[in-house]
Amino acid sequence: MSLRAGSFASIRSGFVPWDATLESAAGLVGNARVIGLPVVDDDRHVVGWISQRELMPIVLTPRLGQAPVADYMSPEVIVADQNDSLTDLVDLMQLTESEAVTVVANGICLGVVTRCDILRFVSQARRKFPVAQVPVAQEG
Repeated sequence: MSLRAGSFASIRSGFVPWDATLESAAGLVGNARVIGLPVVDDDRHVVGWISQRELMPIVLTPRLGQAPVADYMSPEVIVADQNDSLTDLVDLMQLTESEAVTVVANGICLGVVTRCDILRFVSQARRKFPVAQVPVAQEG
């Protein structure tokens, strides 16, 4: 068995439409309980990232809530392909110091995988199977 990024993407499925308001994005990020979410176009292609950091100013300045996400999102997104291994995901997160990675299939956003998702999976798997059987470092 080989674990791939696509199998984790459904854990934190979510994205923000490019034409959403900051207020709407804050609700999506808050409900998903993640540090941020990818921003996607009408075809679900990733065009940016909106994080809690960019959304916090609406708490102090409510009128910003109606501002478009596109004006505040970061164009830099950490992306993994659905076929990347669990080892690839961990390496990417360590290299980029990212808390979350957007997973795509043929350029289409599938969702987000966080460090917590991976740690939770490994912890649960190691309780069920001996360490040698947890398919964390397998390469495909």
